[in-house]
Amino acid sequence: MAEVALTGVSKSFGETPVLNDLSLHVPDGELCVVLGPSGCGKSTLLRLVAGLEETDAGHIHIGGKDITRTPPSRRGVGMVFQNYALYPHMTVAENIGFPMRLRKERTEAIDTRVRDVAAMLDLSELLQRRPRELSGGQRQRVALGRAIAQKPAVYLLDEPLSNVDALLRVRMRTELARLWRSLNATMIYVTHDQSEALALGSKICVLNEGRIQQAGSARDIYDAPLNRFVAGFVGTPPINFVEGTLQFDRNLFFEPWKLPLPLEASAQLAAWKGHRVVLGVRPEALEAVGDPGTSFAIKAEVESSEYLGSVTWISCRASGQTLIARAGSDAPRKTGAWCHIRVDRTRLRWFHPDTGVRV
Repeated sequence: MAEVALTGVSKSFGETPVLNDLSLHVPDGELCVVLGPSGCGKSTLLRLVAGLEETDAGHIHIGGKDITRTPPSRRGVGMVFQNYALYPHMTVAENIGFPMRLRKERTEAIDTRVRDVAAMLDLSELLQRRPRELSGGQRQRVALGRAIAQKPAVYLLDEPLSNVDALLRVRMRTELARLWRSLNATMIYVTHDQSEALALGSKICVLNEGRIQQAGSARDIYDAPLNRFVAGFVGTPPINFVEGTLQFDRNLFFEPWKLPLPLEASAQLAAWKGHRVVLGVRPEALEAVGDPGTSFAIKAEVESSEYLGSVTWISCRASGQTLIARAGSDAPRKTGAWCHIRVDRTRLRWFHPDTGVRV
């Protein structure tokens, strides 16, 4: 058992609170991605689990055992740092085997384990090189190998891909997912990159200002955000937010566009009739077209377009609001042209204008 549980954990540095009464459960064998902006407390959370920082309050359990005050070397965790933290004077083999040498394991056992880990990470041809002779991706794999060689109960990865280029980052994501499945390990992976989180996490924990905003599957986080922060932080291009009023004229509709709502949504939002509300709608739920046909559409002026190969995103202006929508086949793309925005009304999300909580 290698489940991780944090209960009521708080941490401050001087007068600055970093984590506030945080509780998190990571089941055995799960890859939990902690996602959030810089300064939200995610790396501090990882360092607390590793024992590199002490909690001010709360408890941390690994495998059902309270390790809150246990020294780092006895916690059974392997940590991969953002800056690799390799020893420059050691070879790849020596770096991978270093934690085992610290434990004074037999030389034969260390050599066998190093070869096995190197083969797993495609490092067998590089064992005699030093870090300066490696690419960024190779150094990252060496750092991973050093953690794997320890056979820890829990793997802790602190933004491990932030120092590699974009193409390598995509490939390394695939390798990390494969590695997690082959190890059948419990991992906590910290990142500010929402694409990494959506691609990797069996569970995603969105953190902001030291508090968990939402924890759940990638689909939960993306399609059913609990508040405006989660909705806005996850998604590329970002979600469109429009503040307006819900009005009633035989049916509930949203001003400023007289956007009619489906009957189910009308029933759920009936109490908000006449009140301000924030509409959240993802760009892929909006389609810019030249001819709206008979369906409801919002007239908008094209401000710019962004061609990305598989999709073109159009930024346009409608009733004083900027919207990003995917381009239909006949969508005008020239700045200043007029288009129509079709709305997938089954994919609308509504948020409180003051608290940001989904309504």
